[in-house]
Formats: sequence, C-alpha cells, structure tokens
Amino acid sequence: MNKLNIFLLIALLTIIYSCGNGKNKSNEQKTDSLATKAEKVKNVQPQNQEKLSVNKQDEPKITLTVQNNDLINLKFAPDSNNTKVKIVSGKRDTTFTLGTDYVDIKYLSGDTTMIIYGNITRFDCSGGRSQYYDIESNIIALDVSKNTMLKSLSCIDNELKTLDISKNTELEELSCSGNMLEQLDISKNIALKTLYCGSNQLKSLNTSNNIALEYLICDENSIKNLDISKNTLLKELNCGNNELTKLNIANNKLLLRLNCAGNKISNIDVSANTLLNDFQVSRNEQLNVIDLSKNKVLLYLYWRGELTSSDIDKILEVLPDRSGLEEKGTFMVSEGRFNGIVSSSQQEKANKKNWKIKEAIESGLL
Repeated sequence: MNKLNIFLLIALLTIIYSCGNGKNKSNEQKTDSLATKAEKVKNVQPQNQEKLSVNKQDEPKITLTVQNNDLINLKFAPDSNNTKVKIVSGKRDTTFTLGTDYVDIKYLSGDTTMIIYGNITRFDCSGGRSQYYDIESNIIALDVSKNTMLKSLSCIDNELKTLDISKNTELEELSCSGNMLEQLDISKNIALKTLYCGSNQLKSLNTSNNIALEYLICDENSIKNLDISKNTLLKELNCGNNELTKLNIANNKLLLRLNCAGNKISNIDVSANTLLNDFQVSRNEQLNVIDLSKNKVLLYLYWRGELTSSDIDKILEVLPDRSGLEEKGTFMVSEGRFNGIVSSSQQEKANKKNWKIKEAIESGLL
C-alpha cells in the first residue's frame, strides 16, 4: 500500500471515531437533561400531594363563634353509619365515629371558634343552661354555608343577629326562635317544611317561595304583613303577638291549627278552613264576631279578652254544632272573668251544641 492510500485510510478512521464520540456526548447530554427533569418532578410531587391532602380535608363543616372555655350543647346526626365527625376548637381536637342517630355532646370550647367537620345532615346547637353544669352556653354566630347537605338545623335560644341559609337548599326544618334576628331570608330554601322563627325581631317574613311549608311558627315578632297565599300545604300557623291588621287564609284549606292572638286584626274569614281544629284568636281588641258555622270539626276555641256577656251570646250563636261527636268542644274565656260573664243559661246553650265554656286557667293557659 502506497503512502497516499495509508493517509486516506487514517483520515477516514479519524472521521468515523469523531462522529461516534459526538453521538455519545449527545446521548450523555440527553441523559443529563432527563435526569434533571426527573429531579425537578421529584421536587414538585410532595407539594402537589400536600395540596391534594388539603383539598381532601376541605369537607363539609359548620363553624360556631362562641365564648372561650364555654360548654356548648351540641346534637347532631350524620347521613350514614360509620361517619367520622371531628370537632376542633383551639388545641382541642376530637373525632367521633357515629351512626345515623342523634348524638348529644357537651363540648368545652378551647377558643372563640368551634368547627364541626363531617357529613352532618341534622344539627342542633340550641342554647340555654346545661342540665348537668351551671353554665349557660350561647352561640354568637353560626356559619352553615359549607354544609350544603344539611336538612335540619336548630339554633334556638342563642345570640344570633344574622343567619345565612342561602346555600342550604336541602334544608327541610329550621328552628331559630329566641335569637335577635331582624331579617330572615328563606327564598332559596324551597324544600323547607317546618319553620320556627318566633321570639326574634323580625318586621317582615317572605314565604312566597316556600310552597312545601307545612308548619310556620313566627309568633312574638313585629311582623306587620304576612302573605301565606302560596303556602297551600300549611297545617299549622302561629303568628300570635305580632302587629298584623289582617290575615288572609282563604288558600290554606289544609290548616288544622291557627293562632293569631295578640294582633290588631278586626276581621278574619275562616269559612274556607273546614279542617280547622284549634283556633286561638284572643286579644285582638277590634275583632268582630267570626262566623264559625263552616268549621264543623273545630274542637278548641280560645277567644280570651275583654268579652262581655253579650259577646259570649254572639259567639255561642256562631259556634258549629258538634252534636253527635264524642268529644265536647272547648270554648276558653279569660281567667278571672269566667264567673262574671258566663251564665248557667249560656253554659246550657253551649252544651246543646256539644260545647263547654271554660276559664283559661283551668287548662293552664294564661
């Protein structure tokens, strides 16, 4: 082989070696790049896991604002068996595994905030003095917006000034009597069947969206107008001791019990309410005599107030005749006035219609 051929062969081998070595370096660079990316992913994963863990803990919850070191009365029930419910207040953290029955717990707050986590559908934090401890617990504020599955809520006798239940569209029962509520918006709670909101400071109450409502107790407020024309399923209405001047119950044909005592009503028509069983109309000083002739199943009539003997005669005329029915009807008059205005002849007249006239105190009614 001549010198030229040897030179060409050496040059060719050099080029081949250089190409191979470059490819190896490229692979090494790619390997380094993949390792770097893997390290970055590895560093990110714990952060993602922690975020998911936080989201998992973001479960339904109810938040109470309370006094620190106060014994809080709690009753609640989950939606299914073996449900974990956690109560957190300050450094106190307690977890319960519960069934679907109500659990009654006295829990000592460790802070001014108490949070109850878990799938709770029935919740009662009503205040008042404990049966076992000389401590009167009161809830200052209540946030149920993060528990949208709540069906029953009772927060009676606390110090609530506001109550937002707009997110609780599954709510069927609400008892919030004995607080300091000036407003109560139930327009989003179309599943509501029972509402107790008495002894607050309400000046108005709109029930037009609550067509499923069966029991409405809104006594001891300052309500001036109450439109229940859309609440055709109502069985009981207690709007006593408000400032009503009129009350239209023509559409409430299923009404069994009506208490409109202590208002300013001058006239009320109950002719459409043929199922009416219990009627309290006392202390409406301007009230005219009501025609009760259509109310054949009426059993209790409370018409206490400044009645005269002449008023009694007029009421006896319009009382429905219960002749043939086993139980006598009861017509209640005011304590202390019974002997002065009810005569034996009036008692006899009532008896002929299968009624009896009684003094309020005889049945413990004041």
